[in-house]
Amino acid sequence: MGLFNREKREITDFESIANCIKKMTEKDMFFLEFEEGEASLFESKLGGVPYWTSGESFPVGSDGNYMSLLLQLEFNGGLLQFFISNNSTGGLNYDNAEDQSGFKIVFHKTVDKSITESDVLKLGMPLMPMDDDTFSPVRKEARVKLTAGKDYIKPSNYNFNNYFKKAVLELTGEDIKDAIPYDYFGEEKAERFYSLFEEGKSKLYGYPSFTQEDSRTFVGDMDYYNTLLLQLDSDLKSGILMWGDSGEANFIINEKALEELDFSRVLYNWDCF
Repeated sequence: MGLFNREKREITDFESIANCIKKMTEKDMFFLEFEEGEASLFESKLGGVPYWTSGESFPVGSDGNYMSLLLQLEFNGGLLQFFISNNSTGGLNYDNAEDQSGFKIVFHKTVDKSITESDVLKLGMPLMPMDDDTFSPVRKEARVKLTAGKDYIKPSNYNFNNYFKKAVLELTGEDIKDAIPYDYFGEEKAERFYSLFEEGKSKLYGYPSFTQEDSRTFVGDMDYYNTLLLQLDSDLKSGILMWGDSGEANFIINEKALEELDFSRVLYNWDCF
């Protein structure tokens, strides 16, 4: 008979198991679409001049320099902003992805529409550099459009194999213990199975994906980071956004902390091929 029940495996193909996993893990999310061009001070944008008031302390990195706006998203009259340092790592501390000395997330519940772009520029904050001499994921300023959609767990997620096990059990009644898709299907079929789960994409909420390894496996309390706040994927077609050699970045938070708009503990990571 071998390790697994071959008869059951023939009845339940890899597409059925993939669909079962997607159904079990489905979440609401928003896709982010980028269109090259400038946006106003109060609109969603990638790069460019951020909304800011003179009474607030602007985000400063560990090098003592102002951070630059990575992304600004408009929500029901408020603004969610992501800032990173202009250094060779894009504000990431490779030894501690929880370290916010190179990135900052700010939420403005209300905005003052009397503030102008000129007012903000007078504060002396730098724009995201968009040249080949400085590392910058933002290569072109862009307007951002949010489109509602559905998302599901990705194979690069540290918890994926647990859902694979649950799906096989639900569809076949078979307990595969700690087996992974390669064990269960064989290499060729496992590759086809994995291809049914689209990785990447820039999005708000949903599930993170990783070019290398799930960054949560490198922190002590990885289950704390259970909610994707933001993912930004390289855009090879437009060249608007590029992380290294076509990587992706994500900001992961705790669900309760997000509900309370508490961004004091966030896991920021980007990696590439």
